[in-house]
Amino acid sequence: MRDRMLSRDNDHLNHRELFIRVLTRHDLVNNQDSYGGFSYGFDRVEILRSIVKQCRTEGINLYLFITPSHARDLEAIRVLGLYPLFEQWKRDMVNVLAAEAAQHPGEQPIPLWDFSGYNTLTTEDVPSAAEKGKPMQWYWESSHFKKELGDLVLDRLFDYHEPGREVPEDFGVPITT
Repeated sequence: MRDRMLSRDNDHLNHRELFIRVLTRHDLVNNQDSYGGFSYGFDRVEILRSIVKQCRTEGINLYLFITPSHARDLEAIRVLGLYPLFEQWKRDMVNVLAAEAAQHPGEQPIPLWDFSGYNTLTTEDVPSAAEKGKPMQWYWESSHFKKELGDLVLDRLFDYHEPGREVPEDFGVPITT
């Protein structure tokens, strides 16, 4: 939906301005509903645990992944002092899945893929101020990626190989204990 909505105005879209807006004024500093007011909630870990259990009980194949936020988003998290909590969240997710796998030793464990971090795609250059109308290939702004990047996530998750579309080796890694 976001791709269709934003692509209508793509000729007038200023990716640099979107990055600045998201990383400063809107989400990270002033917005208490986002990183500016962030506190880690262990209740969310329990919600994940219940979703995993329900999927296992109902025979639903669950695929979990950490989205490929742009490296500038990760840098903002680091500057705000939240990166250790981001890493803790990843460890908590891994621990939920490891505990669930231990309860079902003969069954396929639920995978967790990590597309965050610094890799070929998440470090795409943001257009400079002089490149006002230059589009980005993979991102609308720091936390919203385009369909084309989403397709690469799905290719990695499902080991799908679309002719002419390559997933870089450094994009997406399974994480376990």
